[in-house]
Amino acid sequence: MSNLTFATLFSIEIIQYGVINKEFKEHSKAITRYMGVPNVADFFPIFAPLDPQGMRRKVTHHLGSLLELVQSLIDQRLQERMTSSHHKKSDFLETLLDLSQGNEYDLSIKEIKHLFVDLIIAGLESSAATTEWAMVELLPDPPRQNGKAESRAEECYWREKHRGRIRHLKTPILASYHQ
Repeated sequence: MSNLTFATLFSIEIIQYGVINKEFKEHSKAITRYMGVPNVADFFPIFAPLDPQGMRRKVTHHLGSLLELVQSLIDQRLQERMTSSHHKKSDFLETLLDLSQGNEYDLSIKEIKHLFVDLIIAGLESSAATTEWAMVELLPDPPRQNGKAESRAEECYWREKHRGRIRHLKTPILASYHQ
């Protein structure tokens, strides 16, 4: 999913950038992990300035690293645009840079950078979160898993060939589609 996100935003294949790819994934996963952890300061605002769990510090570190990585990609594109051999790319960054350099909209590089960080985090973590949500929704209700989904699975494409091998996977997946 990350390669598709970066191809759309920057016209690059992030898989080719091994270290950068690893850093993007590491920081975005850390941000989403820390956002899901209950924070004492959220429940008791008097503790917010103290940051007793260090959540603000951790999220600030990872968010800052992501912002630096995105800024480096934006700076690289801006330098490419200044050369005479630049070929205009048809990606989201090129479109937003055109808008920011034009007179029609008041769009800054800082706003573009923050938008891209939001899109990257959403693009990298949404599939895993959706799958996790579907599995959690199905766990408390076993009859729904075994009844309706089982009959639907048999009438669909997993007939004779996969009946014994992936029985434990097909029921929750199909049940999540038919809620």
